[in-house]
Amino acid sequence: MKLMTGIITAMIAFFATTSFAESEGGFMEPCKTVSLKEAFYKPCKECPRRAFYKVLAGCTALDGKPYDNELNLNLCLVNDHGKIQWRRRGGFDKSCEKCSLGKANKKKVEMTCYCADGVNKELRMNIIDLNKRIELRGNTIWCGEEMGIASTLK
Repeated sequence: MKLMTGIITAMIAFFATTSFAESEGGFMEPCKTVSLKEAFYKPCKECPRRAFYKVLAGCTALDGKPYDNELNLNLCLVNDHGKIQWRRRGGFDKSCEKCSLGKANKKKVEMTCYCADGVNKELRMNIIDLNKRIELRGNTIWCGEEMGIASTLK
């Protein structure tokens, strides 16, 4: 009985962290500007500095006011054997680098990254459309159940 309870608990924990609620996307419709920012942090004092990527967007909310938004893409994306995919809290930056924005308009926001394939650590080029799953709710951009940060423009 304890074994069965442990297995069920492990399965629930796995699916709770790997599932990704599909959002409608389309955040660029109410947003005028978009950019990608590489930021850095140190997970521990002795650890090397690590990069992570944020999407920055200037959006007009339903109240008509402009807001600056930022969303950490680690909350939204995973590197699955060299291919970027949507997954809640995927932490794609652990094995992806040199990310940049390409084509960006009301319909599409293409981000290009180079991600290790998991076998021989060879980097593969990936292009993913951020507009497919990032959306504006109220005054803040979201991907699935992960909320960005919004601040009013002065």
